[in-house]
Amino acid sequence: MKSLSHLLSDFPRGLHTYRFDLRAMYFSGAVLACLQLLEVIAAKAYHAGTFEIALIRSGMGIGMMAAFLVAFNVVHRRRVPFVTWPQAAGRIVLISLALIPLAPEGSRLAFFCAGAVIAAALEHVTIPARLTLYRHNYPVELRPLVASRVRQAQMLTVLLVGGVLAMAIDWNQQQPEGIGQWLGSIFPRDLLPEGIFLRFGVPCVGLVSLVGVFLFSRIREGARYRQGDLRNEEGARGSMREWVRLLLGNRGFLIFETAYFLFGFGNLMTLPLMVVLITGKEYGIEASYFEAMLLQSVIWQLAIILAAPFMGRLVKRYNPIFLRGLLTLFFAVDLGMMYTGYLLSNITFLYVGKAIRGFSMAGGMLIWELGPIYFAKDKDQVPAFVGIHTVLTGVRATVSPWVGAALASAFSLGPAILAGAALQIVAAGLLIVYFFMSRDEPLRIEAGSRLRES
Repeated sequence: MKSLSHLLSDFPRGLHTYRFDLRAMYFSGAVLACLQLLEVIAAKAYHAGTFEIALIRSGMGIGMMAAFLVAFNVVHRRRVPFVTWPQAAGRIVLISLALIPLAPEGSRLAFFCAGAVIAAALEHVTIPARLTLYRHNYPVELRPLVASRVRQAQMLTVLLVGGVLAMAIDWNQQQPEGIGQWLGSIFPRDLLPEGIFLRFGVPCVGLVSLVGVFLFSRIREGARYRQGDLRNEEGARGSMREWVRLLLGNRGFLIFETAYFLFGFGNLMTLPLMVVLITGKEYGIEASYFEAMLLQSVIWQLAIILAAPFMGRLVKRYNPIFLRGLLTLFFAVDLGMMYTGYLLSNITFLYVGKAIRGFSMAGGMLIWELGPIYFAKDKDQVPAFVGIHTVLTGVRATVSPWVGAALASAFSLGPAILAGAALQIVAAGLLIVYFFMSRDEPLRIEAGSRLRES
């Protein structure tokens, strides 16, 4: 089997982009691992509550909304700079977190949360620029393979950096929990000053990851948009009135986005609750940093990598509405495991749930990226549908953590978790019912595949 580099050898610009993009994505994965670890550090080291964790988690949604609502017109004219400048700024913010212990004690949590939100928003604001770059620099027939390979590199780095850094923090603490106890029996804990990884681990990764910004900046961009293409792409941003018209004028897309919104809302509102559940003393789990990172990224990222080939074939073969409905039920099972772990104060159920979640995410991520394309009648409509889909994702990613925190504050973690599971079951039912009711007008999967390649 030919390597991807060999397949790209006939496309010099694509090969040049791939070499720098792949290496840059290793550093991007390291940054994403740090962003996930920041939630755990906030809870364990700075005693953050549910609302503070929700604030950090909302940074992803803020970045995604800004990408399409604020910076869309800049993306097409200056794609590489639009990626490199926000990334550089976000990684400098991560470096500055090393200074938090110098702040007055009463303000440390506020400064930490502000830095985490800004870093997360800056990292996620670059998504449309990267996707646009792929469209211009990679050949049509190899674009899905390149995107998949780059994503795998990123996910591998997320789980490796997150796991190793969390283990280092556990080992370096004077009274480590979990795997830190085992590591402490092998390596003397006084080799390094106490708390050095807790304070400098994420900032050091941010510093090293500036290399990734430099690598991405070396990419030479493909031909600029032709004037007609630019008008089409800028029309994708359009007005809210135009977006509403497109959404209401396509029943299948409206149901798809409604169900996706309910599903995503139920999923994202429970992510801060999990951090509080596994770190709060009152819930009886008190996970170590490594155990927390197993749940934050390592287990489900590994499940995604293992299940990706199988899920790729399913997404290619079956109707995305029906498949998304089935996969959504797996997310509900994950929340069922989380609720059981909450009742029994047992982390094992959470591990099982995250493995199930990762399996379903392997297909869910592909449907998230490709699903809106299936509903576009022609290529010119694709950017508008993708824009609507992405902005709605940003809205729920920004709002849902706060709703989860409010429900947990008003009632308790248990009812908030069950509310998230109920939303996912409703979303799954909506998709599956619509699929069977619209068998006379099935989605044109073949047309969608051609659009995906365009």
